[in-house]
Amino acid sequence: MVTSFCHELAWWCMELLFNEFQSRLLFGVQRELLDLTRIPLLNNKRARGLYLAGFTSCKLVAEANSSEVENILRNIHKFQSKKHLYGDNAWEVEERKKLHVIKIIGSTEGLTEAEAAVAIIAHAKVLSDAEGIGTYL
Repeated sequence: MVTSFCHELAWWCMELLFNEFQSRLLFGVQRELLDLTRIPLLNNKRARGLYLAGFTSCKLVAEANSSEVENILRNIHKFQSKKHLYGDNAWEVEERKKLHVIKIIGSTEGLTEAEAAVAIIAHAKVLSDAEGIGTYL
């Protein structure tokens, strides 16, 4: 509402400021993560993990290897389900490793880190391609 108000009053600088701040409030992230949070499967924690690993933009994520992104996601989401618990045999530990751990908003199913890595890279490619098209128009 504040952004629309500033637009109606032709306060262009204030409108720009509030428009950017609106995105930060929506995702709850700092400025450097705004580009990464455009990827649908990334929340603030996953975006921060990719950022700290050197993937600072959608374009860099689009060019990434899926195994790199998978390892980053695995390090972000270290769950107890992956650990060898007292009384477990090797088969039970392997079965827990196959659990779907990346939850998707609006879905009851989840993704493994490998599936999520492929989906994140695919979404990043779409976003970076759209940016490239926009620069030529």
